[in-house]
Amino acid sequence: MAYRALTDNEIFILENNNCWAEDWSKIEVDEDGFQPKFLHRVIFYGDIRLGAFEKNVEVSKGFFKHSGINDATLRNVTVGNNCLIEKIGNYIHNYTIGDDCLIANVSVMETTEGATYGQGNVISVLNEAGDGNIIMFPELSSQFAALMVKHFKDKDLKNAIRRLVSEEIARLTPAVSTIGNNVKIVNSKEITNTIIHNDCEISGASRLCDCTILSSEHANVYIGTGVICENSIISEGSSIINSAKIQDCFIGETCHIANGFTASQSVFFANSYMANGEACAAFCGPFSVSHHKSTLLIGGMYSFYNAGSATNFSNHAYKMGPLHHGTLERGCKTASGSHVVMPATIGAFSVCFGKITNHPHTEALPFSYIIAYNEEPCIVPGRNIATVGSIVMYESGPNATCDHKVRRRVSSISSGYRPSLQAK
Repeated sequence: MAYRALTDNEIFILENNNCWAEDWSKIEVDEDGFQPKFLHRVIFYGDIRLGAFEKNVEVSKGFFKHSGINDATLRNVTVGNNCLIEKIGNYIHNYTIGDDCLIANVSVMETTEGATYGQGNVISVLNEAGDGNIIMFPELSSQFAALMVKHFKDKDLKNAIRRLVSEEIARLTPAVSTIGNNVKIVNSKEITNTIIHNDCEISGASRLCDCTILSSEHANVYIGTGVICENSIISEGSSIINSAKIQDCFIGETCHIANGFTASQSVFFANSYMANGEACAAFCGPFSVSHHKSTLLIGGMYSFYNAGSATNFSNHAYKMGPLHHGTLERGCKTASGSHVVMPATIGAFSVCFGKITNHPHTEALPFSYIIAYNEEPCIVPGRNIATVGSIVMYESGPNATCDHKVRRRVSSISSGYRPSLQAK
């Protein structure tokens, strides 16, 4: 975009619209499409660049307002083409705003010196009282995070990872906070040191601080009412809504965090769903699910996991503090009211019942029921395999085709399998 200085006539129109500038000569505007008549009651400080104001902006379904800037204070801000910025309670400071954005009824947006945008920070996952073991950056994957958790004590590997991540962050991170194209930020309080990519929608958020929001045209991010998010990275397609509180976390692709869920020092990867409960120092791999108010995920590694109501994990065995952690391998489930005392390793696709305090290691016994029984857990190997997969009922009766009858018979046989082996 090519810029030019304001003309005397444009300055006259702006002043008649109750606009004021600390120094009009520091304001540059789009050389073709800038129209001063669409700015009202705007105060300018520092270096300002303004795009064209030629189109309408949809503020609600079927309700369009003309692009422009009204009732705002800007300092060192670049505004792209056809944006609507209005009702800024305090100010916008040190931001570059893309094209076709709507920013309305926001208290403050600011970038301060030394901002990290949630990138490059080290968090302590699994062992919440130990040294940090996961470096957060936008391209973090569950496999790379698991590698860091398991091998970060190797100094050579740790230094190599730090170097690679630092180079990646330096390559991708802009010097000033940016707002991408087609971003909507409305009815929100504070946005500080936060990079927001294209097509993100933020509505009613309470506080976003030191965050990177990796929204995109094909997988937009939605941040809803009452959300507080600090020192975190939010990946494509995710939604954080209904007063969720996130601190020092990585949120992977298409995750859903909702209904007052609280998380700190945790990572959540693709398609995880978290609501109502709490997570601390948790490694939640893809498709981890927790939906109940009284559920606490702490000091554990999970994936394809389903947390029952009132599930709890204890990571302070022997009253030595929160030093222990455990693993629930792929596809595990905890029943309502279950309590697992770490350290423990639960084999894949197993179910835990009751308060399990004896630190079982059942990696070699997948598909098991692990049931608290007095002082010892009772293990039923293979019991959970009977519930694997989907049971499809087919048409039966005199008019059913032979193919239907065969498929129904196979379904009945597979769904009726009941292993008899039990062991204590």
